[in-house]
Amino acid sequence: MKYSLTAFATLVLFAQAGFAADAQTAQLTGLVRLVKSDGKTVLAQAAPLLVTTSMTTSKLPEITVSDRDAFLSALGRCAFNFQYDEVSATAVATSTNRIYSNDTLIAQNTQIALAARTVKTIWTQPYLVAGANNVRVVVNADSASPSTGWVRINVTGTCGKPTAAPAPAPAPTPAPAPKPEPTPAPKPAPAPAPVPTPAPAPKAEPAPAPKPAPAPVPTPAPAPKAEPAPAPKPAPTPAPVPAPAPVVYIQPGSGDWNNLNTAWGYSNYAVTQLKGKGYAKYDQVVRLNTALTAAVTAKKISSGDYASLIAAWNALQADPAFKAAMAAIVATPGRR
Repeated sequence: MKYSLTAFATLVLFAQAGFAADAQTAQLTGLVRLVKSDGKTVLAQAAPLLVTTSMTTSKLPEITVSDRDAFLSALGRCAFNFQYDEVSATAVATSTNRIYSNDTLIAQNTQIALAARTVKTIWTQPYLVAGANNVRVVVNADSASPSTGWVRINVTGTCGKPTAAPAPAPAPTPAPAPKPEPTPAPKPAPAPAPVPTPAPAPKAEPAPAPKPAPAPVPTPAPAPKAEPAPAPKPAPTPAPVPAPAPVVYIQPGSGDWNNLNTAWGYSNYAVTQLKGKGYAKYDQVVRLNTALTAAVTAKKISSGDYASLIAAWNALQADPAFKAAMAAIVATPGRR
């Protein structure tokens, strides 16, 4: 059995190598991989079944991972670090790749530039459902001759899907209401007390004699003359301002640029799919997507601005409400 699987993988790789070498545009090649967050430790991998005009229906290659291997899971969906490779016989200025699971769009990578005959690894972070996922990777999707590969990814576990709540217990029978006690008859009011006789008015006393006039107020002494305030001391000379540090830019093709491009692709997906879904921080997603779009379009961003954008994207991904909203997305026809 091990020999048959090894021989199958070898034949697939030879077929891919020959197919990619003759391709004049971007093509899928190599293995589809699920890796840990370090980018090196492979959880599972398989050579995708490449679709060509002469290919007949074949069994999909399969890989199996656990929901415990996902870096995020909620509501029956798990997010994984997903890698695949592409190559072109000629240089490609820009291309778009899309990944589907069970015919639902789960990831999109755009504005990918390729050097001639140089393999490029693409990172993305799609959500997979618990159970079987028939994954379709479409490279150079918007061209006249896209490259398509299939692989089935089985995710064991529940991916955080809540179990059904038990039926509520029947309400207890209410006790009978107590009978009201009869109201006692009111007691008669007591007789009013007799009014006392008023005392006689006091006799008027004679008015006192007037007091003598007060003594005259003495003339106050003249106020002392104010001394002039001393002149202010001169302000100290300000310290020289140091020269600003040189600006460092993140360049396309670097690992940081790939992270920026992945965040931009996911923010595009979030903007289109969360529109009108009632997500409380949708305006924040739109502003972040606008900033990421400007950086990717310019193909140049300073390390400080890059750190701010990635920090904002990571904070958004860590928001439980954002996770739940993204996990609950059902792809809307006509949106990407």
